[in-house]
Amino acid sequence: VLSRSINMNGKEYNDWRNFGIRVKNSRNSLGMTVEKLAEKSDRTENYVSRIESGKKSCSIHTLYQFCKAMKVSSDTLLFGEDRKSVV
Repeated sequence: VLSRSINMNGKEYNDWRNFGIRVKNSRNSLGMTVEKLAEKSDRTENYVSRIESGKKSCSIHTLYQFCKAMKVSSDTLLFGEDRKSVV
């Protein structure tokens, strides 16, 4: 399971509420339903909904499945932006 937050350059990223919002926003921007994301990521609708509401964390594998299903980078879901460099 991913850690609760990551501190980078003095900023805290990736609390689960914001992560869930980013998953939901990415899904909505594609016109994808919770049902479709669940199907494409081999998860249940309830599981996806709990992640989107910030009530559930996820594994790196689930993050990968979401990225693959929505064709977005992990940076987009984790940080809300594509990061070219962490330094």
